Amino acid sequence: MIKSVYGKLFLGFVATIVISFMITGQFKIHESKADTTTLASGELEKSSEHISDLVERISKDDLYKILSDYSQTSELNFDLRSDRLKMSYGHFDRNVKLSEKQVSYLQNHVGKSITNMVGTKIAYAKSFNINNRVYVICVQKDSKKKKKAYLTSYILAGIILFIAGSLIFLVVSDFIVKPISELTKATNELGKGNYNVRVNYAG
Repeated sequence: MIKSVYGKLFLGFVATIVISFMITGQFKIHESKADTTTLASGELEKSSEHISDLVERISKDDLYKILSDYSQTSELNFDLRSDRLKMSYGHFDRNVKLSEKQVSYLQNHVGKSITNMVGTKIAYAKSFNINNRVYVICVQKDSKKKKKAYLTSYILAGIILFIAGSLIFLVVSDFIVKPISELTKATNELGKGNYNVRVNYAG
């Protein structure tokens, strides 16, 4: 058992840091889910429309290269399907990939959309009529890059929090421990019969 006041204060400080990380982590998880949902309803829909415009305007010879470049620069993963074509770009997550039944539904209902969601992972799919041919475009944000960026920011925030907390701990503990140490010494002197001892701290 730790009897030192410094030791108890340090344990309290560490416990505060751990609890803070846990609370912050929960908020970050909820924030991440909200951001992902927003992407599904907004950014992913616009991205699928942009891809359909590229398919309509670009020749078949240049289509693969341009869509591949677009996937890398936009950090998007997407599938492009028609009755004669099937292309995949990026690292599409299999967990939220469309089933054959869903693809068939979109091919028979032009303009309709489907959203698959597993945890914080979302895939948005929509069918388009391009040059008298039905295309199903399924778009997903690059979850690997997003996770890496989230982890980096969380670790950086933790380091900053720990350094700032350590500095505050050193200052605060000095104010707390010094009066208690003086009081302890004075109490020991009183126990020895020295009634002239004085403690030069108020409060």
